[in-house]
Amino acid sequence: MKFFKLVQGNFGNDSEGDKISEEDLQSPFVDFLTKMGLSEKLKSIILYTIVMADHDQTNVEVCRDVMDTKSGINGLSLYHSSIGRFPNANGAIIYPIYGQGELPQAFCRRDAVKGCIYVLLMPVASVLMDKDGDTYNGVKLGSGQELFSSQLILEPHFTIPSTLTPTGQVSASHDANLSDTKEKVARGICITKNSVDPGVANCLVFFPPRSLYPEQVTTVRILQLSCNVAVCPSGMFVTYLSAKCGNAVEGKKLPNEAINALFCVSVSMNSENSEKENLHEHTVGKPCLLWSVLYFKKYIPNEDFFPRIDPTDDDICADGGS
Repeated sequence: MKFFKLVQGNFGNDSEGDKISEEDLQSPFVDFLTKMGLSEKLKSIILYTIVMADHDQTNVEVCRDVMDTKSGINGLSLYHSSIGRFPNANGAIIYPIYGQGELPQAFCRRDAVKGCIYVLLMPVASVLMDKDGDTYNGVKLGSGQELFSSQLILEPHFTIPSTLTPTGQVSASHDANLSDTKEKVARGICITKNSVDPGVANCLVFFPPRSLYPEQVTTVRILQLSCNVAVCPSGMFVTYLSAKCGNAVEGKKLPNEAINALFCVSVSMNSENSEKENLHEHTVGKPCLLWSVLYFKKYIPNEDFFPRIDPTDDDICADGGS
């Protein structure tokens, strides 16, 4: 109870509740949760499913990205404020109905009504400033074209460095250059005829660090969607997997371990064995995997699940191949 009162006291502009000390706010979030006397299971739920920490937080000495208490409290606040925001969404997370409810289409249609320009498949490489570096002037696109405007609207996840180069001078640190990016994201897509959770059509599953195998150091996230959101034919389910990884070996093992935990993976997927697979599916209680693909690429924060990929990209790994 003390933990929840402290957390609530740090939500928004609540000036009446108890506050977390500045020292605790700067400390690792996992240490603060331990200090509050939370169980290991509850700490894992908060860290990896609510505030969505990517890396194993139990050993801060070797953790690639330690989450401090301030970031953890902000994550809890965001989750709390997101619950029940929409009448047909009971939780804190929503997903798009592809082709009908995706947010980019809303902006696209508004642009068409208001006479604006909507540019597809064109990333922003950098922000342009005046010669003194104090005033925003515009953006430089990945194609090299410069667009000038008086205002720039960004989603909350994006941050602009305090020191930017003048107009026309693009700093490598602000450019969309991935040559120095070490971390990658392993992704996978699976198709099944049954849900991973019987009776549930759409769901989000988390595998915290060390839940799949002892050496697992990052969280694996799984999103299952059904035909009612227009992503697959009737009677089928599409499951998306994603996890950060440091190399190709880890990038293949993470989604494969998650797939083995969720699905019944048969040696052969030929139609001749369909009856045996269906019988085995009812026996083991896990849906049989009909098709899957895995791939990984260099990590770009806040990138869409389906990025534009060069067909010659060496980072693509399909069907377990290299």
